[in-house]
Amino acid sequence: KARLAISEPSTEPPVFGLKTPGDVFVSVIEANRQLDLLLDHGIGPSEVFQTVTLAVGYAARLLARFPGQSRIPDAPPLERQKSPADIYRRLLLCFEHVRSLMQDSGFDVLELHTTQEAYDWVTLGDTYELASLVVAELSYVPSQIPTAQLPRNVYYPGRKLPSDVYQRAGILEAQLRNLSRWVARDRRWLTRTESE
Repeated sequence: KARLAISEPSTEPPVFGLKTPGDVFVSVIEANRQLDLLLDHGIGPSEVFQTVTLAVGYAARLLARFPGQSRIPDAPPLERQKSPADIYRRLLLCFEHVRSLMQDSGFDVLELHTTQEAYDWVTLGDTYELASLVVAELSYVPSQIPTAQLPRNVYYPGRKLPSDVYQRAGILEAQLRNLSRWVARDRRWLTRTESE
């Protein structure tokens, strides 16, 4: 302010005591949308694909704790003309599976709610944020397992389309659905050793 010769005092915004972490998350998404508009190169399908691929890697490592399980299922058929809203819906399902398995494992997890009208405004940046949230939650779980191995680094995949991202998110959804079933059967999965 001194450098710009701004003399007007600024006031802190009021604190609203009824706000939840979910409200904060929505505010962060809105701020990120505005920041995306300032980028020379905005978030594209390739960046979202790369983040979803990282989530697939984490899910595969977690599935390895259940012997005999397929760690990476076959990709679902490629469906053309998918939109960011389609990807967002699929990633929301993935997040719900992550939420379920984490709650079954004794962790607190952010709860997300959305409305049907919100899908009219979904951007690729929103799908990137949601994919990043899924990765963040999935990456926390291995930190609770002393012997856990982290997934390999994910390379830049080259040019991808929203349909490619949707397909990759389908792999993640299948992994998480399977993982949720196994975690619900074995609540000790985080504490047992690999030999049990």
